[in-house]
Amino acid sequence: MLQPLLVLSQARRQQELRRAEAANAYDGVYRLKRRRMLLLCALEFAVGLWLLALADHVYGHDAGLACFYGGILVGYLGPYWTLLMWWRKQDLS
Repeated sequence: MLQPLLVLSQARRQQELRRAEAANAYDGVYRLKRRRMLLLCALEFAVGLWLLALADHVYGHDAGLACFYGGILVGYLGPYWTLLMWWRKQDLS
């Protein structure tokens, strides 16, 4: 006759069920936060590309360079900085 490997009391089973439900609820929140972060990164990248494109259409050399370098900073460093801060916040909590 087969015997279970581990015998748990009813109270312990209920506790494990509550922990599993709490973990499942947190997973939904985590997914929502991750989607929001990815959308923000995509938006920052799009704004950077827009600034790069705007650099060719403004009058004046200085304004064009400002738009170009601003587009580089926002388009490439913006998503990186957002990912870094999100990862740091997840690591601390």
